[in-house]
Amino acid sequence: MNTDTIISMCRESFSAYDELWLVSARRDHCDNLIDLGIVCEDDFTVVHTHNDLGRKFKNSKILTPPKISSKSFDGIFSVVDDRIFDEVDRVIRDDLRVAILASSPNKPLSDYIKKRSAWEKFTITSPVDDFDKYIDLENKTLLEDILSGIESKLGYRILAESKNMSLDKNYHYIQKLFNAEAGESFFVQEAVSAAGGGTYKISNQSDFNRVQKILPKGMRVKVSTEIANAYSANGSLCIVPRGAECMVFVDPLSHKVLDADCRSNGTYCSVGNDWGINWPKAVNSLYMEIAKSIGEILYKKYGYSGIVGVDFLVKREKNEYRLYVTEINPRWQGTTLYQTYNAILSNRIPLELIHYILKLSKGGANNKVLGTIGSSEDYNVKSVSSPGVYYLKLYAPREPKLIKSDMNGRWNFKDGNILNRQQLNILEDIKKDGGGCVVYIKSPSLGSVAYGEFSPIGYIFGKNLHVFKRDKPGATSDYSRLINTVSRKLYGSL
Repeated sequence: MNTDTIISMCRESFSAYDELWLVSARRDHCDNLIDLGIVCEDDFTVVHTHNDLGRKFKNSKILTPPKISSKSFDGIFSVVDDRIFDEVDRVIRDDLRVAILASSPNKPLSDYIKKRSAWEKFTITSPVDDFDKYIDLENKTLLEDILSGIESKLGYRILAESKNMSLDKNYHYIQKLFNAEAGESFFVQEAVSAAGGGTYKISNQSDFNRVQKILPKGMRVKVSTEIANAYSANGSLCIVPRGAECMVFVDPLSHKVLDADCRSNGTYCSVGNDWGINWPKAVNSLYMEIAKSIGEILYKKYGYSGIVGVDFLVKREKNEYRLYVTEINPRWQGTTLYQTYNAILSNRIPLELIHYILKLSKGGANNKVLGTIGSSEDYNVKSVSSPGVYYLKLYAPREPKLIKSDMNGRWNFKDGNILNRQQLNILEDIKKDGGGCVVYIKSPSLGSVAYGEFSPIGYIFGKNLHVFKRDKPGATSDYSRLINTVSRKLYGSL
């Protein structure tokens, strides 16, 4: 089986390093690597994360970033526990080679490694290891520049109409700027943001005033017109270099539901993704075409390789579908872990593993990877036509709350009750047909306090349960029952 070959290649890639570090937002970043037997928990020498999600790392050196840095997206990549600099010095002194598992580059850590002229000692697995390039690609106000030329290939404007500005006028000024009708809504995005943090919907002057108070004065933001009655979706692709060209492989496109009430600051963020609902063939064909174009642009203009996320809006216009790109995510996404579950369920090679081989071998294994994974066209058609899992996000409460139950593991969910927790290898178990009553939970550790974190503090996932509606954006009653039941048990009210 080709997946076994890729697992072996991935294991070999990691074993070429003396140490493995985890410097990321979440400790579950490494879960699939551990569950697939590529690495084990004790292989991690240094762990620097914001959310533990139940993983202990009992034999690792645990570094903890300041609590305030967990409250914003930029805190994740702009702040570090200073003790990590001592670890860099130790690596240099002992002449070691270190692989750093990271969702994106951390600026203070990257700057220190550069200051010590020690980049030959470290390999970062984030899609982009250069911090300045990463920030440019993450910048929402640069999206049109990054993807310039893509629309000539597709025959319609795939980016929502937008303008970059500071919010120093009023709502009516924006209406006039876009020639909009009364009551039309707009989305405001901070230049560097993620997971919906820094995204606001404004439909009137009151909304404008609220957002204006939140944002620093003079901040440049991206303002886009709302595409009404469109369904949000998330896709991911993996760019594999092949000389001057590249091959682009895709994971399936999700159904994604947004909500303005998940966080206390009213940002418009995702409550999760559902791959259990298949998109029509026309949507999947357009998705594959756009993904290929985006991958080729990123590779040829920026030398980008590995995983990249793309957020879309899917809209049916008369008798055809249109996909609109709202942002690209040049990092290991929250969905990356679950796309590996989707790959395992459909007997595909997980793109997450391809990504690690590309980064750790520094391009030396590209031809072998392509020979193993085969045609991108065949891979992509199989990928988009296969149903997958759903996953839901648990956000921090608006007031500090003590975690009173250890929710990590596999549970039976039936008649509004959640029962019989088990600890097991999720990747092995999820392949079994457990029906809609089986759910898997990742949550904060027992006795910790949840409050104010930017990233979700936990996740609920499984298959065969319809959590989002098929015909229009929105959550189902199963979603509400599951979220409410888990939340009550987590905080001790069940």
